[in-house]
Amino acid sequence: MEASLALLNANIQFLDTQLSLIHIPLHLYPQFLQPILQLLLHIDQDSGSSTASRRPWAYDHPFANISITPVECSIACSRTQAQELFVPIREALDASSREQVTITSEDYIVIQVDGEGMEAGQRVLELTSPLAMAGISIFFITTYFCDYILVPLKSRSTVIRALEERAFTFEKHVNGNGGNMVNTAAAHRRATSSTSSIEVPPPATPPPAAISELQTRTFATLKRRNVVPHASPDIRLL
Repeated sequence: MEASLALLNANIQFLDTQLSLIHIPLHLYPQFLQPILQLLLHIDQDSGSSTASRRPWAYDHPFANISITPVECSIACSRTQAQELFVPIREALDASSREQVTITSEDYIVIQVDGEGMEAGQRVLELTSPLAMAGISIFFITTYFCDYILVPLKSRSTVIRALEERAFTFEKHVNGNGGNMVNTAAAHRRATSSTSSIEVPPPATPPPAAISELQTRTFATLKRRNVVPHASPDIRLL
């Protein structure tokens, strides 16, 4: 499939990290304020002095995101950080509160999308549409400088295959599990089915055959679950 100009300008990188997703109801947010600050500031309280041995994540700076909505606080951080910072707090809660805090057992990987120009929305749409059509659930985080797509670790090979069909080739980093998707638009007519060695499992339900069908399914799902858009005039972005 031929890549558009928006994709030709895109720089796609698979970050070398595996994430847990944490969902905390707002009324329990104060209970988790301390581990959230540790996550943001890379503070290791177990090290009593400057010479004490610090945990590995206190030196590293993996991907992390904290989002607060009207109903919950959502956190994406490494599995190690989730286990060391948030699991102890959750286990200390009473049974009722503990059930309201969820930490995914499934790991997620991060795809970072950079690109110049004003086509960020179009670029992300063209990248995520084939993933959705392949039956892959995604989380999307946008920032001023770049965009991030979170996908299940188990779907990594399917994601790479979907991007290969958009004229990208995966180049694995020498160290770790990260890598870059390099655009090979000049060779986009190659038969990817004969050159790719990735085995793609079929989705649990038949994927949509076209973007229009994907849009129809998406809006039908939103309507069925009573999800409606809401504009708040009091919110200001800085």
